[in-house]
Amino acid sequence: MKNRKEDVIFISVLLALVLIFVIFKIIKGRKVEAPTVETTPILTPASPEQAVKPLIIRKKKKAVIWPELSYSEEFAKYQKLGHVIQFNADCQSFHSNLAIANGSSVMFDNRANMKQTVTFGNSKFILDPYDFEIMTLEAPKIPTTYEVDCNGSQNVAILTIE
Repeated sequence: MKNRKEDVIFISVLLALVLIFVIFKIIKGRKVEAPTVETTPILTPASPEQAVKPLIIRKKKKAVIWPELSYSEEFAKYQKLGHVIQFNADCQSFHSNLAIANGSSVMFDNRANMKQTVTFGNSKFILDPYDFEIMTLEAPKIPTTYEVDCNGSQNVAILTIE
């Protein structure tokens, strides 16, 4: 009789462990996709004849629990496309002349140990130290050129949407 009780307990524990393992695999296998936040700021263009051309920006939110890609993977992806504007501690940008297709995404990358405020005309966002933002940029009329400012430095990059 004692052997039978031990067998039932052993099988119950084994089934519970298998169930926990299956649930863990299902949860871990799911990709957590962060929603896209759409904002439609009016931006000041680089030239007066473009004064009526607003820019639509969609920020890609970063997944908190299970990020889709690491920083290195995101950087490699956007660097391969040539869609990275990277800022150093002096707010100087690498890749200061960037031309992208309408509706493309751009990685704005802060490599400084302090916050950087990046602006397109009257729209701005803050990059935390060693952080980045990925934004999808759409212009209703193309080509459109925007000047990118960083902190107090003006025109550190020129962004053309074609």
